[in-house]
Parts: sequence; structure tokens; C-alpha cells
Amino acid sequence: KRYDQVRYINKEGNEIVRINYNNGNPSIVLKKDLQNKALHYYFQETISLDRGELYLSTLDLNIEEGKIETPLKPMIRFATPVFDKRGQKQGILVLNYLGDIILKRLRSTTEDVSGRTMMLDSEGYWILGPNPDLEWGFMYEDKKDLVLEKYDPIAYTKIYGKEQGQFYTKRGLFSFVTIRHFLEPSKTGLGELRSFSPKKPIKEIAQYYWKIVSFVPSKQLYEIRQNLINNYIKIYFVLFIISGILLWFSTDQYFKRKSALKKVEEFATYDAMTGLLNRRVGLLFLEKEIKNTNRKETPFALGYIDINDLKIVNDTYGHEEGDFLILTSTRFIKESIRETDILCRLGGDEFFAILRECTIEQAEKIWQKIVEKIKNFNSKKLKPYQISLSHGFIQYSAGDNKTADQLITEADAKMYIEKEKYKKSSNIL
Repeated sequence: KRYDQVRYINKEGNEIVRINYNNGNPSIVLKKDLQNKALHYYFQETISLDRGELYLSTLDLNIEEGKIETPLKPMIRFATPVFDKRGQKQGILVLNYLGDIILKRLRSTTEDVSGRTMMLDSEGYWILGPNPDLEWGFMYEDKKDLVLEKYDPIAYTKIYGKEQGQFYTKRGLFSFVTIRHFLEPSKTGLGELRSFSPKKPIKEIAQYYWKIVSFVPSKQLYEIRQNLINNYIKIYFVLFIISGILLWFSTDQYFKRKSALKKVEEFATYDAMTGLLNRRVGLLFLEKEIKNTNRKETPFALGYIDINDLKIVNDTYGHEEGDFLILTSTRFIKESIRETDILCRLGGDEFFAILRECTIEQAEKIWQKIVEKIKNFNSKKLKPYQISLSHGFIQYSAGDNKTADQLITEADAKMYIEKEKYKKSSNIL
């Protein structure tokens, strides 16, 4: 009930998937109704981010097919770029938060307070104004001049000159407080939190905040002057409640973003099926091991491992048995290598292992442990097929001056020689 839309937009700005809240009956938008959002500020800002960075828009009105949606639908957008397994940016993921939740709470909290309650953005535009005609001026070309600075210059100077306060003019009594609704942009382990204003140039980061203002006209003040002190207290009390509500919103969204980004980080690091490091992260470890070996002058072994006849098992007995074959093979390898060694899944039926401070002779001894586990399993005849792996080990020593890709290619070639011998003599089923 918090989000109006969830969308995936490709790098050309085309909506690929859009799910609408649809008043509690979520629906997937038909392909013919999907739109191009390439010119929208939130797309241009998010597509320029790096992995792990999050974009937060200002509070504005939703636009569909180039027009402001009616009835008006206030919106805050959370967005982050999406990358494929090769690290190539493919598009963005966008969540539209229903901004009306904030405005409804503000209205309900202040409905019993004397005077009018207003909400303005950091540039003096009304989000919640003394009348609807003044609201959302920055969204309409013919309303760009509807700002507090022109409507009441004295009040504007005082309200935007301090974080909070209270003052009296000929027009009446003003009480105000500043709400900075997002945490300060900073580098964290989760990435960078960035907030932009659509009314400023794309590359200009705006410090965005809200001003909550209570205004009691002079005439109304005159009528209640006997209880003015009580009203002061009540006004401040309500403003503090509003501050608490908006602070709750900021904190709630922060921890939800933190949890979501943690899950994204896990998906970007580990293979979902086996729990092993994925190819991208495995290559980073391999490059690091090459540097360590060149510095310490202690060799390591790289092993390329392939599950034999996985396709035959999948085609003959189904993917459930294929998954069993992958997971069982993974378990045998993990149980046999040392705790300091690293096992990664390249994808499908292929793996590679980094055996630290290890010669090729020592690596082959470790491989024999894997072979014994497989022989023991096959001897029990628990499955209508035999588990079999092909491997190729190479040794890297200081001064070999080879890249990670070159080492994987060499290990793969050695594995392929063993696999060809296996194909000539195998009878898996």
C-alpha cells in the first residue's frame, strides 16, 4: 500500500516491466501501454549512477504519457541501476512511493489546530498551500511564479533564514520548522545516497528539505488572544509531532533501503544456487592471488572443473536431478579443498578453484580426495547415473607474468584434454 508502481526500465529508457498498485489490485501493464522515460529526470540521474548507488527524487507529481496524472498523485521515486553478470549496466529499477501518505498524515495531525498548515519545498513552492491553486507550482509552466518569496517576501526571508522559529507580521502569526527528509549524502558500505531536484540542472545536487509552516491570520489571533499562550504551546507541539512523523518516514525508508541493498549485494557476489562466489567476484580473487604470489614468491594452483554429462542427466531425468548433480559435486569439492582455498562457479557445469600456496603436485593430491568421494558415492548406486568430473590444474609462480584470463584459458585447455578421454570411454547412464 506504500508503492504505486514498480518498474524496470532498460538503458534506452524503455519500460520493460511495470506493475501498478491499482487501488489494491496489482496489475502488470500491457506491453503496448509501456512508455519511454529517457527524458525524465529520474531516469537520467539514475542511469548515470554506479553499482550500489541509490537515487531519491524530490516529492512531485506523477507524469504519464507526458501529462500530469489526474487526479493528482504525489510521488517520491527510489531508483538504482541494474547490472548484468558481466558488470554491464542494463537499466534501472524504480519504486514509486505514494507521497500522499505523508500529506494525509500532515492534514490529519493538524486538522484541529487553529489557522492553516502549509508545506513548502526548499525553493518556496507550496506542496500543501492555503488553497489548492497555489500548490505544485513547479510542475506547471503557468505557475512557476507561485512561490512564497513573491507572495509574502517578509515571511519568506524569515522562514528560509532559520531552521525553525516563530514571528508575527501584520498578516498574522507564523510558526515554522525545517524537515530534512533524507539522510545527508555520504559514502557508505551500501553505496552513495543521492537526492536531486527536478527543477535544477541534472548535474546540480540540491540540498532538499521541507518547511512546515503554521499560519494564524491576525483576525483569528485577535479572537483567540486570551488563549494565545496555550495556542503557542499547541502549535509547537503539533510541529514536533509532524517532525516525528517525517523523521519516522526517513528512518523507516533508510532501514528498508539498507536491507534491500544488502540483498542486492549478496546477489551480486554469490551464485544463487550453490552459494559459491560467482564468476565476477572469483576473477577479482584470482587477480589478487596473482599479485600476492608475485610479492611473496609462493606459487598457487588453479583448477578448472567441469561436471561431465550434466545435459544428459537434465534431458533424461529432469532438472531436479540435474540440480542434485550440481549441488552434490559442489559439496564433494568443498569438503576436499582446504579452508584457505577459494571455489567459484563460472556458470552451468563449470567451476574453478584457487588453491593458495600450493604446487600442482599438491593440487593433484587434493583432487584424489574428490575422486575418492565420487567413487564412494557411485558405489552405493543411489542414482541411475554416475557422478563424474573432469579437471585441469596449472601452477602459477612469481614472475610468470600471466593475467587471470590467461590462467583460466590454460586450465580450461588441460581440463578439456581429460574430458575428451572421458567422452571416449564413458557410460554415465
